Amino acid sequence: MKLTDAQWARIEPLIVSPPKRPDRRGRPRRADREILEAILWILQTGAPWAKLPAHFPPRSTCHDRFQAWNRNGTLQRILQVLAEELHQQGKLKLSECFIDACFVAAKKGGRVWARQSEVKEANSWR
Repeated sequence: MKLTDAQWARIEPLIVSPPKRPDRRGRPRRADREILEAILWILQTGAPWAKLPAHFPPRSTCHDRFQAWNRNGTLQRILQVLAEELHQQGKLKLSECFIDACFVAAKKGGRVWARQSEVKEANSWR
């Protein structure tokens, strides 16, 4: 997902970057905007991190930043701003949406997958 300049202008102040190292050691920090676009691509497609396209920064960098932003609440603030913008445009009803869900498909013959009760004795004909 590509962010527009207007969206980025609203989101950028929400991101708190760690201070630069005074000794100037280590690799330069990747831009927050390109990391966020990679994270949004993962969230939009539901793809695993290993399938992140090559035009995005390295998946380990994106995943590390995703985890850090998730821990410190930055990701929640960003998603809230983007959801409110879509709501104002009439593209999203906040009362009818969710971000995270779990879906479990029912299998035929579900009893086979279920653990037998210890109280119930197995039939001898099996």
